[in-house]
Amino acid sequence: MIDLLKIKLFALDLDGTLVDTERAYNYAWCKACQCMGFNLSSEQALFLRSCDAKLGYKYLSGLFQTEFSYDELKKIRGKYMDEFFAQNGGIKLKKGALQFVTFLKQEKKDVCIVSAATVQKVQETIKGLSLPFTTKELFSAKDVERGKPFPDVYLKLAEEKGISPDEIIVFEDSPNGVKSAVSAGCHVIFIPDLTDEKGLEGIDYVFSDFDLVSHFFKSL
Repeated sequence: MIDLLKIKLFALDLDGTLVDTERAYNYAWCKACQCMGFNLSSEQALFLRSCDAKLGYKYLSGLFQTEFSYDELKKIRGKYMDEFFAQNGGIKLKKGALQFVTFLKQEKKDVCIVSAATVQKVQETIKGLSLPFTTKELFSAKDVERGKPFPDVYLKLAEEKGISPDEIIVFEDSPNGVKSAVSAGCHVIFIPDLTDEKGLEGIDYVFSDFDLVSHFFKSL
């Protein structure tokens, strides 16, 4: 059980956790690979959620048994993501996400977003969603040597905040995100999106949505 009196920072993943974008990524990865002459299934694309770029390239090149431009693939992926959002009403917040972030802010808690995407991309994603985060509260795994599932981004976050990793609660939806936070020594609350918690180690709590997360914290 987490000793909440010792928690000094609430760190929330973005894609699939705060915002409902993982289905778009899954669709876009598959379509982009198809455009480049590769067959990637939706199940195989799940591995790429919040995944370090070098690790993602290694994974795909192993599947396709050939070299290719990962940067070009991501550019094509971006076009298909735009198509997905245009057809599905844009980017939407996950259930209860805004209410939970608002609650934490009202309680004067230190809150931040920790994403596999760049800070600029995070700003673009949350624009117009009323999430009350400043640029100083946005952290990117692109700014460390290794992205998720490696622990680098959460270790750097703890160092910059001057706290221990075990004084951080991380909210994640993907295996790569969970592994990153757990290996850094953080506490983890898992909010499943496209996959459940089966096979994942080190999770403290599992909630299906932020409404239940809010109820849990308000009841303490």
